[in-house]
Amino acid sequence: MELYFKSDYVKISYEPSWGYIKVQWLIPPTNGEFREACEQMLGAIIHYEATKALIDTNKQGAIHPELIEWMDKVWAKRAIANGYRHCAIITPTDIFASFSLAEIAQMSDKTLVVTEYFEEEKIAIDWLKKLSVPGTGGQIRDRTEVGTSGNKEQASLF
Repeated sequence: MELYFKSDYVKISYEPSWGYIKVQWLIPPTNGEFREACEQMLGAIIHYEATKALIDTNKQGAIHPELIEWMDKVWAKRAIANGYRHCAIITPTDIFASFSLAEIAQMSDKTLVVTEYFEEEKIAIDWLKKLSVPGTGGQIRDRTEVGTSGNKEQASLF
């Protein structure tokens, strides 16, 4: 795992073997920190030419509605334009944070990012690995070959 960005609120890394970005929230961020972390994630997507991400939202906290709208109208379009297509989200135990994720999923049904939700990181990583052909630097297989193993599949921003 290669470290891309780290602060007191988030850690963003890249897994070169399977070609995915990992975002791990360390504490609930402020609105500005959340936006900065999203921009850093986008920078990692561009830098590594990654199409997949693993987002650990356990310590993320609730997301302000303005940020959800910004992600939908601005951030997601930029991420998708740079190849972002699949996301595994480790679901939070915090009920308010779960509501935020549900809002993001509802607003982003029109995006091209296929998202699955998981309670365990290992299962989320296994799903991301199934999207890759070994030896191709994490390139995505034809979508018809990919099975899903998470709790729920839908389009999402993350």
